[in-house]
Amino acid sequence: MDELYVCILSVGTAAFVLLFPITADLNFHLDAAERKLYFGILLYGNIRLFGGYMEPRREGIAVHLSQKKAVLFPYAQMLKTRPDLNKLHGFRLKRFTQVIELGATDRAGILMLAAALVNAAPVLGNAAREALGCRLRSDILLCKKDAFRLTAAATVRFRLLTLLILFIKIALEAFISWLKTNRSTA
Repeated sequence: MDELYVCILSVGTAAFVLLFPITADLNFHLDAAERKLYFGILLYGNIRLFGGYMEPRREGIAVHLSQKKAVLFPYAQMLKTRPDLNKLHGFRLKRFTQVIELGATDRAGILMLAAALVNAAPVLGNAAREALGCRLRSDILLCKKDAFRLTAAATVRFRLLTLLILFIKIALEAFISWLKTNRSTA
């Protein structure tokens, strides 16, 4: 009888862990003057997973995860691969906010861009609320010095089961691709 209780408890715990919702906060800050995109990923708003910054180089985009560690993504390799957005099916966007900081307000083009962004924000916000069920907020700050900065934050919800299925899908696709290349060379 004890074995039955242990089995039920194990299955219940596994189901709870796999189906418990996980909330991840994604934060981005783009500074055009520095030519860097800073990013950070937090779980439940408090637990920092990782962060760093990206910058363009001649060879590709360098992603700096620490002072001593960077990964280079070559432009040629990025152009060959197309993103598969179907893999993001189980991830739900719950909140998206952005603040755009535009400088050089004495130029007419900057003011026209700001006016277009202000007019587009409510339309995009309503479409996002209806299509995705998420909240969208967009603000624009005009400043006197010449600058373009974008700060964005998003909250995404998913389940551990979704992440596990995604990893299994990617692993199977890599295995199938490896099999095809080995069969063609043999």
